[in-house]
Amino acid sequence: MNNDNDVSGDGNAGEDEDDHDYADITTLTYDLALIKLLANNQPLAVQPGDTIHYRIRVLNQGTIPADNIVVTDYVPTNMTYETGIAGNAGWSVLGGLLQRTLNAGDELPVGGLLAGQQVEVSLYLTLNDPLPAGLTVRNFAEVKSGTDENGDPQVDDDSTPDTTPGNDVVNNDNDVSGDGNAGEDEDDHDYADVQVDVFDLALIKRLAPNQSTQVQPGDTIHYRITVLNQG
Repeated sequence: MNNDNDVSGDGNAGEDEDDHDYADITTLTYDLALIKLLANNQPLAVQPGDTIHYRIRVLNQGTIPADNIVVTDYVPTNMTYETGIAGNAGWSVLGGLLQRTLNAGDELPVGGLLAGQQVEVSLYLTLNDPLPAGLTVRNFAEVKSGTDENGDPQVDDDSTPDTTPGNDVVNNDNDVSGDGNAGEDEDDHDYADVQVDVFDLALIKRLAPNQSTQVQPGDTIHYRITVLNQG
């Protein structure tokens, strides 16, 4: 075989066999990445009992439209998922895991998440109360699975979508450039941190400036009590 689509050769003379030909195809790339963020109005410093607003961003870094994208959130032991919060619509607990499916025509554009596009959804989790002061609470999310726009399952180019916490390489926060299959940061898996504020009250009790230390039985004593927030 010398040339594609060549029917001029004489195969019996060692030229291109003209009753034999080929055609090539190129496989497109399926590649989803995920970034987990604190919402714009969500402070890093929080108090026990606060409800934390997260934003989860899914990016299509491949060339195949993506649909039926299942996102798993690994709720840490010192946080709670509450169904009654309006912003949690679309999330559900399946098999003990908090998940949400992003579908074309709903969270995703009609036709799926196209190459170069991204989508964001909210998640609200409530901190336990009490919690130790100064504690950092880290919350991970990960892409569990996805399909193309026709509903056909696809294999991600540089990561392994799953629902197994702790099995992904984590080098950098918000890093979507890593190749998890080569031991780099898994780009379909990310975290966001909050830090529990310190609660620390102090008290000082004094005699009022006009109150003598020398008193008589029956006297009314004037005290001043000062409370300080040292947290």
